Amino acid sequence: MSASTSTTRQSGSRPTSTGDATTAESLTPTLTWTASTGATSYTVQVDQTGSFTGPFDINVSVGNMTAYIIPASTLAAGTTYHWRVIAYNYYGTLIAGPFTFVTP
Repeated sequence: MSASTSTTRQSGSRPTSTGDATTAESLTPTLTWTASTGATSYTVQVDQTGSFTGPFDINVSVGNMTAYIIPASTLAAGTTYHWRVIAYNYYGTLIAGPFTFVTP
């Protein structure tokens, strides 16, 4: 699922999520996405409101990895979370998301 929001004009492909609107199997789900062409690093943001104006539940740089395992004791049970991934490269940034999951 590709996103429709970008912060700057950029060459390259937008990262895409491998799942959306799903129920997480645990309170430590793994968020995954496809690589963005030319990306040198990614930031993952998780937010309960979906507004992404902060403060975030999670706001972490993951280097050039295309997955992030949410640490234990970070998420609340029975809660809807929205997440997005920001890809960075020489030209600027691309944002994929928001995507949604619900904790068990």
